[in-house]
Amino acid sequence: MAEQQVDDSLLKLDRWSKVAAIFVALGMYVAGIVLTGDYSFSAIVAAFVGIGVRIYIPYHASRSASDTAGSGLEELALTGNYHHGAVGIALVVGPFVTLVVALIEPNNNLAYAAGGFSTVLTFTVFRFALPK
Repeated sequence: MAEQQVDDSLLKLDRWSKVAAIFVALGMYVAGIVLTGDYSFSAIVAAFVGIGVRIYIPYHASRSASDTAGSGLEELALTGNYHHGAVGIALVVGPFVTLVVALIEPNNNLAYAAGGFSTVLTFTVFRFALPK
């Protein structure tokens, strides 16, 4: 019964992570438009932040649940074979770096390169720092 309750709470949080991801992406989109005035740039940055939030919230919930139930997100058949926490955090940090660099230097290519580099660096660090 306790295991079923944990599974239900994980599924509920998984559904809510979609809503949270949409609102975070919308907030980032509006912030990007206000700060840079570039609609396509803001859409790209917002999309990556939304995807990162969507990936990270179920990971965080499964880590909390695995402390009590002993099963993690990687044991589910439909999840991919990658580090969900590291990918989620990297996809949130990278777009913020991209936006900050775009505010400093208006060249979007430089901002995308800095964001991509910071995403890869963040993923590499958190891949080993976070529990799988």
